[in-house]
Amino acid sequence: MRSVILTLDGAVADRALPIVREMARRHSATVVLVHVGGAESGLDALVAALREEGIAAELETHPGSQAHAAEIVAEVARRRDVGLIVVSTGRPPKAEDTPSPGLTRRLLRAAPCPVVAVPAAA
Repeated sequence: MRSVILTLDGAVADRALPIVREMARRHSATVVLVHVGGAESGLDALVAALREEGIAAELETHPGSQAHAAEIVAEVARRRDVGLIVVSTGRPPKAEDTPSPGLTRRLLRAAPCPVVAVPAAA
């Protein structure tokens, strides 16, 4: 495994970071933070923090719509020989929520490697 992708689906990365750190250290892998669409508030700081911990980390930003984010993340995974995608998901769904094909669900279908979905804190 050369790389691990971290991507956010409407959430902060706090709960996903321990998994990403452990996989990167265990496999001497680079963490690639993939962001699609609008503003990327705080992502540079996250990459810098990982680097300060001795973990190779990069930020890849892609313009475009969230409607195509899963396909973009999957393409990055293919191109970079990624062994794992960790997606930090938004708030846990409530029973009354209508299911929608969000990034996480689409990524599970499109990804060329295993995907770990880490839910937000309840």
